[in-house]
Amino acid sequence: MFPPRRRLERGRSRVKRQRLPSDMDCAHPQAGASPTPLGAVVRGAIAGVVGTALMTGWQTLAAKLQHSSEPGADTATPPDPWEQASAPAKVAKRIGEGVFERDVPASLIPLLSNAMHWAYGTGWGPVYAIATSGHSTTTARRGLAFGVAVWAMSYAQLVPMGLYDPPWKYPPQELALDLSYHLVYGLGVAATFKATTTLEMPRRTLQAVSS
Repeated sequence: MFPPRRRLERGRSRVKRQRLPSDMDCAHPQAGASPTPLGAVVRGAIAGVVGTALMTGWQTLAAKLQHSSEPGADTATPPDPWEQASAPAKVAKRIGEGVFERDVPASLIPLLSNAMHWAYGTGWGPVYAIATSGHSTTTARRGLAFGVAVWAMSYAQLVPMGLYDPPWKYPPQELALDLSYHLVYGLGVAATFKATTTLEMPRRTLQAVSS
């Protein structure tokens, strides 16, 4: 015995309704809408580049302001250019001589300073992305805390290497200026990471809905 025609049509309608996504599914897709770990790392690296650029700009401006306020400062070139080289350049020199067993000429100091500075700043970006995953604090607080952490880590790394003195041996104003560089860096990283994440979410949402 065959079922009535009305019952068949009702069954087909129920099947069709099950295949169509509901409004709630479209508004809150579960699959593919959340950022992937790889995407977070990439956005963290981008944020690291932007944060390093902001930090470099503030360092350059601060150096010009200091130079203009001290017109009689000694500008004589030291006998060994490595004595006045930046800490990033000295780290690169140690890597070149200790790991690769190659002499590093002083002519490479500017290149090594920039390369290590940008590599270090960019490398901390993914660390920020991973460390702040799931935290509900504001972007500014995360950025400031991250800047302080990177600043403290620089002393933790460079003091044992003999490239920095312990922080208590520096004048307070010098420490404050150095800390301000890293606060600018941290805020730049946090703001850029938030902006790139905000831009990424609508695209992933559309992809999830279309799939």
